[in-house]
Amino acid sequence: MERERQLKDVLKGKCYDLKCHLCGSFVCKSTDMRVACESHYVCCDPNIWGRVDSRIHNSKSVSIATLVGKIHCKGSMTSGCNEVLGTVVRLYGAFLPTIAAKSILIEGKDIYGGRAQLNKKWEIVVRELFYVEPITDKDLKLMLNSLFSYSAEQHYQFEEEAELVVQRAAAEMKERKQHHQQYSDSIISMDDDDW
Repeated sequence: MERERQLKDVLKGKCYDLKCHLCGSFVCKSTDMRVACESHYVCCDPNIWGRVDSRIHNSKSVSIATLVGKIHCKGSMTSGCNEVLGTVVRLYGAFLPTIAAKSILIEGKDIYGGRAQLNKKWEIVVRELFYVEPITDKDLKLMLNSLFSYSAEQHYQFEEEAELVVQRAAAEMKERKQHHQQYSDSIISMDDDDW
């Protein structure tokens, strides 16, 4: 525990540029990253929506968050990129872009002679490069209307998708309950036949 605190103190305050690993376009600053639900590394910079394309994709409920889409790198002014950088999750009403560690280059003066570094896992990043604070109410409030401010249309699409996820989960639960009831009824029926 003491070692963790010391490591946190050493890494806290370090600031790096996080860039698309494919084209090198700026995604966000390391100081904008937060960890939600102990495993979702999200960017809490309201301006990120202008640097990424967000699309609905394979929506599902994950713990207390709802996965509603993916984010793709827009690239630079001269060329598009379209590399998947992470997902979009809805947490406590706010849409948050998650960033996959394998999708970014971490660039800063004190990293191996200023050369960008690619890491496959956040676990390594937070142990060796910079500390990621847990998400706070202040972060959620900051991000709550950021997507709507950038694109009301995209916000409403994700809202609809999140509602569909809830409806699908309710339908699946009802179906499982019915299946369980049918199974229980068949067991009872078999027991009755044995008498």
